[in-house]
Amino acid sequence: MRDETKNLENIYTRKSETICKLGFMMTEDIVLTIPSSLAQEMKLPPDTIREELMSELAISLYQRGIISSAQACRLAGLDRYQFEDFLWKRQIPVHYSEEDLDKDIRYATGNI
Repeated sequence: MRDETKNLENIYTRKSETICKLGFMMTEDIVLTIPSSLAQEMKLPPDTIREELMSELAISLYQRGIISSAQACRLAGLDRYQFEDFLWKRQIPVHYSEEDLDKDIRYATGNI
């Protein structure tokens, strides 16, 4: 049992699979299904629905602290500056700790 617990606590990533702390494997993308009737009722241009929904999901998960800003950028398909602009327009604070500031100062001053 102890070996099983150790194995479950190890996290590592391979190209096609991730072993999670919870002990299950993610070997494929997760697909969310939005009923076409709902998509047609959205007040969005049809060619922007996917992009808008991915951005909304990324913002929501980031705001709740579930994913990092880098992960949110990847999910939304935005670069860092576009993502921060998106946050600013929505008046959503950027998660930036004192530790992050210290790291940035050390990096900027060459004291890595």
